[in-house]
Amino acid sequence: MSVRESFLKLCGTAALLMALPTAAAEPARAEVDRRDAPSLLWIIGHNELNLESGGPDGASQMRKKLEAAFPGWKLDTMHLGSTALVPRNAVLILAGPKRDFSEDDAAKLRDLLANGFRLLVCLDPGIEHDRVDLARLRLVLQDAGANVGTDRIVDQEAALPGKPSPMPRTGPVREERAVFAARFAPTGHPILAALPPGVGVVFENACRVAARSSGSDPFDVRELATTSSSAYAISASGGRGPAGPVLVAATRRAGPGRYVVAGDSTFLTNGFAARTGIEDAALAIAALRWLAEGIEAPAPARRPRAEAANVADEDRQPIVLIIAIAVAALLVAGNAVLGKRS
Repeated sequence: MSVRESFLKLCGTAALLMALPTAAAEPARAEVDRRDAPSLLWIIGHNELNLESGGPDGASQMRKKLEAAFPGWKLDTMHLGSTALVPRNAVLILAGPKRDFSEDDAAKLRDLLANGFRLLVCLDPGIEHDRVDLARLRLVLQDAGANVGTDRIVDQEAALPGKPSPMPRTGPVREERAVFAARFAPTGHPILAALPPGVGVVFENACRVAARSSGSDPFDVRELATTSSSAYAISASGGRGPAGPVLVAATRRAGPGRYVVAGDSTFLTNGFAARTGIEDAALAIAALRWLAEGIEAPAPARRPRAEAANVADEDRQPIVLIIAIAVAALLVAGNAVLGKRS
């Protein structure tokens, strides 16, 4: 065999040795990539509450409370118009949208509900008073079994011991604002059982959220909280109507999938505690924990054996190439010396 042939053969062997470990490690690397931490995905794009805002209408304090309540989970934002796949181990949060969904976004949300995803919806009560129509969003929820009203509920029988009940008047439509404690329905639902005794679910006004009560609905919808007998709903024109339930939880009848709809989103804001004297993250956390049942945070990070082997192989690749080139160089030098002697 000539010197040239020996050199080329050794270089080819080195290249083969470098390629083999990488090819064998790809499946293990993909497996590690799939083991993402579960996530809380805060939907954006419809003027929802801002997780980063420290103002009275922002939700930066709620962000801190959620991070403390869900260690090991990622808290991130999500746009329904994104083409990225929504991870199965995620719980979606729609908090106080003030702009209606596009047809595409409504179709995406409908598809997520139909395919077993989990969703917490906290509405901005009486947003229609500001001439904003959330018709597409309300239709998606209605098709899932939850009827959402457009009027603002006032419950002046909101006697919270030591807490201010009537809120400051802010205009002819919003002049009747009150913080009220919703009455629990006798369902024994896990969300209600997880709430601390005492105040319970506290809303600053609300909109009606009721079960549609149709056996053909894909979800089994339960009404969890309602208003007092003296409560009423104010329409955008100032008329009064009946109030009703303000919180529902639903489980898909066949297969996975859950949602919770609350008729208020102000309890998620930074200013709620300042205005009412009430720290009320309990409802959001209890609802999210119920929605997240079956989703587990990953165990503390420990490098899988396959990944460790992959790293070691990658570290050895330059060494293999150097050794192969050195051996080839020795062979070339040796053959040259022998050629001169002969």
